[in-house]
Amino acid sequence: MSTQELGFWQSLWIKHLENGYTQTTSLLCEIEEDGVCCYCALGLAQEIAYANFSYQVAARYNNARSPRAVTYRDRSKSEEYAHYLTPFAAKLFEFRSTGQAEVARRNDRGDSFKKIAADVKANPETYFYEPA
Repeated sequence: MSTQELGFWQSLWIKHLENGYTQTTSLLCEIEEDGVCCYCALGLAQEIAYANFSYQVAARYNNARSPRAVTYRDRSKSEEYAHYLTPFAAKLFEFRSTGQAEVARRNDRGDSFKKIAADVKANPETYFYEPA
């Protein structure tokens, strides 16, 4: 059993994973033809960062290269992210780079959000740095 406790933003992300959002693979967020946003596990974290810190993180819909993909960027940088978290979001959630890669791998191989959430709760040190 882990001795590392989850921080506020990490716990909020876990709650979102457990709440039944529509899951996608390979992209943080993909807009279906009916307008529904589907997220990968990391995409839910990115959307939480965007929703709470839009002055730090920007989102762009209808990307010319992939019209159904939503891309994100830190407002202070020009790089856009569609597959991994922006640096701001990665820092907000205290993700280890290896933890972020593991979440992406598990999501893209088809693990459910609930299965990912259960493992993250049981082994937070695999995914996150110790919250400050």
